[in-house]
Amino acid sequence: MGFYLGQLSGELKTGAEIILKERGLLGGKTLIVANRSDKFRVRASAKKVEIDYTVVPEFFRGLGYAIAKRGRRFTVEESCAFDDYGYMVDLSRNGVMTVEAIKKNLRQLALMGYRSVQLYTEDTYEVRGEPYFGYLRGRMTVAELKALDEYASLFGIELVPCIQTLGHLSRLFRWRRFYEVCDGYDVLLPGDERTYQLLDKMFATLRECFRTNRINISMDETSSVALGAYWDKHGPTKDRLEVFTAHLQRVNEIAGKYGFQFPMMWSDVFFWIEEDSEIGTGKKPVSEHIRKRVPENVTLVNWCYWNSPDIKAVLKSHLTFNRDVCYAGTIWRFGSPAPHNKISMNYLRYQIDACKEIGIKKFLLTAWGDNGNECAYFAGLVTQFLSIEYAYGNSEEACAERFERLFGCSVENMFKLDYANFCKDYPDVVSRHSKYMLYSGYFENDYLRQVNEEYAADCAGYAKELRAAAKSAGEWKYLFRTQAALCELLSIKIAVAQKTRRLYLAGDKGGMARLIESDYLPLKKCFKRFADEMRAQWMRECKPHGFDVIEQRLGGMLLRTDGAIERLQAWIEGTTERIFELEEEVLSYVNPNYDFKPIKQGQFEEIYSQYRL
Repeated sequence: MGFYLGQLSGELKTGAEIILKERGLLGGKTLIVANRSDKFRVRASAKKVEIDYTVVPEFFRGLGYAIAKRGRRFTVEESCAFDDYGYMVDLSRNGVMTVEAIKKNLRQLALMGYRSVQLYTEDTYEVRGEPYFGYLRGRMTVAELKALDEYASLFGIELVPCIQTLGHLSRLFRWRRFYEVCDGYDVLLPGDERTYQLLDKMFATLRECFRTNRINISMDETSSVALGAYWDKHGPTKDRLEVFTAHLQRVNEIAGKYGFQFPMMWSDVFFWIEEDSEIGTGKKPVSEHIRKRVPENVTLVNWCYWNSPDIKAVLKSHLTFNRDVCYAGTIWRFGSPAPHNKISMNYLRYQIDACKEIGIKKFLLTAWGDNGNECAYFAGLVTQFLSIEYAYGNSEEACAERFERLFGCSVENMFKLDYANFCKDYPDVVSRHSKYMLYSGYFENDYLRQVNEEYAADCAGYAKELRAAAKSAGEWKYLFRTQAALCELLSIKIAVAQKTRRLYLAGDKGGMARLIESDYLPLKKCFKRFADEMRAQWMRECKPHGFDVIEQRLGGMLLRTDGAIERLQAWIEGTTERIFELEEEVLSYVNPNYDFKPIKQGQFEEIYSQYRL
């Protein structure tokens, strides 16, 4: 049963045709009618679906209802708690989504009712006249960004550039060309005209690509500003906030020059630059001398990705700036090869409720990819959907069927993608044990006192569930295959270091020989299978750039496994008398109170070795 669009206006028709054609629903007997209105409402009968909308994205949300409930008589009338519910996708942590993958997600977000999408690009976009900007990083070209901006507009979605204009630019400073504008590590040199010449080129290029007058200039986590080359040039400054805000003013002027009249920025520096934790947690107000330095046209974006008891106090503190305020939550897909959708939703419900209570009218759902972008972008699809549904006042139970009919997989199964990080003894705690157990060593392992061996058996069961779920997952089968391969690997890897240590200390060479056959040799196959699934997943969603990091990590573990087998066999055969690492005392990673509790460690460099990589 399909739809025909009748006299639908041009601003709606092309986008609707794209969505319906993709789903094989264009050219049926049910008429779609759209009316501009002062409220959002969908009324459907067997022959007609009438969608009243206040803004274009609401029409496409209504179209999502029509598709999911096609053939039924129904009425929906609802409103979002936010004037702008947007999504930000990280394209800077090695993984840069392909244009087609972004377009696919735009179509999905349109059916959910998202109003804006931000593309977070540190140096992963083309800048005219700067060939080293994003060189070999899979940067988005001017042509690609133009095409995406045009495509998003077909669904009424405002595509917003999200760039860095002060910090998080360490990859840029890899190139000698940019040494002259580096303050230190990842921070641009403020107050230097060469910095503003570069920023001018960045904004000029972005103006070619985007039609919006909004831009996210970021400037987050830059409390080290003026402590590097700036210090060398000017000497110590008593008021680094002045340096920061003078830079903000220059950035704002350049943005305005190119028609970006409404910049937004992460607000953390204003709360933490004075190194007073009571200001950072909202217990003390931000001083007036800080508040007055924020340009009136700037939107402050408060980010907090967990259930902090300080959220409401900090939001109230933001309101004292008398500036536009946005709140940013997140999909926990960063720092680990598996997502945390269930915990993400627990946090987001709390944060959305806090925003509603305080009166914050803009919400941004972020999807960061820190430390290698190891988790699939579409593994967070269920959180994209359920979070905006909660903003519309809908429960998970009430909208689960609509999710499955729109996207071809059940909410219940999508939550199973979390399994590799799930700890049944601490179900509400964000853990990245799938990563620190994946990459930790066999003989020298910091995490032996973090994860119970029993978790290995759990992972074996999870792998079977994921394999079964893949059979009914449609186009998302690849997500389940990757997570199943990860759980299969972890079902052996989690306990092998403990087993190895016990057998060695007991002098049980026969048991060690059996362990090589039962655990170490199968682990080699598991690492290869997981690497193959990761490659297939990456190439389906991303440009190839950046996957070499995952190849290096997993390839290193394959070599490390070979090395462990060789040394164990030498010990069994008596050609090696001792394995010194196995004789060292196992210490707590944090302290004994944290033994067998999950932690958030998601940095490969800290997990793989005690040495600098």
